[in-house]
Amino acid sequence: MQRGIILAVSGIVQTYVRNNQKNRSIPIVRRRMRFLFVSFCFLAIIIFADCDSSKLEPKSGESTGMESSSRILFGDSSYSKIEFVKTGTDTNRIITTQQFLWDMPYRKYPKPSECEVAISQQVKWIERPGKEGNDPSLQASCYLIENGRKVRPLWQINQEADEGSIWFHIYKTVWYGCCSARPNTTLYNIMTGTKLLEYSRDELLTIEIPNSPLEVRYIGYKCVETTLHEDYELKGNYFGTITYSSVDSCLEKFVIRMRSQADYEKYGVFGEAHISFIPDATKNKIGPESRLVLWAANGAKSSNAISGISIQFESCDNPPCFYRINLRNDTLDLSSIADSGLVITRIK
Repeated sequence: MQRGIILAVSGIVQTYVRNNQKNRSIPIVRRRMRFLFVSFCFLAIIIFADCDSSKLEPKSGESTGMESSSRILFGDSSYSKIEFVKTGTDTNRIITTQQFLWDMPYRKYPKPSECEVAISQQVKWIERPGKEGNDPSLQASCYLIENGRKVRPLWQINQEADEGSIWFHIYKTVWYGCCSARPNTTLYNIMTGTKLLEYSRDELLTIEIPNSPLEVRYIGYKCVETTLHEDYELKGNYFGTITYSSVDSCLEKFVIRMRSQADYEKYGVFGEAHISFIPDATKNKIGPESRLVLWAANGAKSSNAISGISIQFESCDNPPCFYRINLRNDTLDLSSIADSGLVITRIK
């Protein structure tokens, strides 16, 4: 509109000048009448053209129908902040981060192209004067997203952890600890929030069955020198836990204990151990990050096909002791560890 007025004023001035220069013989009244008529017509044309073009230009914030639509699923934004909180004579430093994660569900979920999950998570670290490390806490909430809309909450987790991430369609949290403590990783089913297993450092083995509806299997080992919360972990002579799970749930769990405090001198105070696949002569392939592709069960539909796998359990004492764990019919056999003097208790 402003552009039209400017053009109209410019045209009126030019018309007035031309009228005065070329038509001095015409009476002044007629010249003024002609000037006013031409000016009115010129202004009307400019205003009409400007209004007509404005119909073609979308207003601010108005959709043209050509761009893709967007929808905000969470009102909060990712952020990080540092707070200094005085407690008595001490001043604690609190570091908080908020972020959002996204993933598509694994192959079992119906219509995976139309369904996603979104995770809102907040991690908080409290650092206290005179104390090594920090006190971490993690809160995570997962929501089902269908066709771009937040449908319903799926699960919520509150855990002592330093970070959370999505790993192979699994929600993974890590507690790093400090000093001599071993990092502890926890895996959760991303659709249900079910805890699958925990493992220390990199003590995780993965078994994949190619061209099969059978889900991936995981074997993890957790040692005593890490964050402990379960009742069976807090009882005496606890050494570690071996867990066998799928992406849906925990299948088996075994607690390893020493018979007495004297066994600490033999097996070590930290319950430190290492698990690994034992290579065999079959066509099964062990890839990076201890991922075994079970080609011997290619296309299998029965879980009994998950067999013929041997795992080495190395107790890091001095000298180290080696024990063999066998996987037969989708079940772990830990009898060789039990025969060594360590006590094995099945809790699942």
